[in-house]
Amino acid sequence: MIASYRQDKVADFILYTHRLAKDLDIRIPSFGHAGDGNMHVYVCRDALEEKVWKEKLSLAFDLMYKKSVELAGLVSGEHGIGLCQRKLYAAANTGATRST
Repeated sequence: MIASYRQDKVADFILYTHRLAKDLDIRIPSFGHAGDGNMHVYVCRDALEEKVWKEKLSLAFDLMYKKSVELAGLVSGEHGIGLCQRKLYAAANTGATRST
């Protein structure tokens, strides 16, 4: 997942992903260049079985996208929308505007 935030919201999102990782019992590292508001988040499969992985991945992405909208972030971030993000992007951005 790639999302962009105002710089004063980056820490809020990172802390949210830490709580979410604990709640879902998965690893969700973040990396990239948070100094300009862009966050790269990766949900790790590790040794999860395929079915469990897909369920947790879907739930994690749904919750992270909802949090992105709550923080007035942009789901697309810097790399645009890919096939995996299309449905969630549309849902998150329907009628939404970003505050600056």
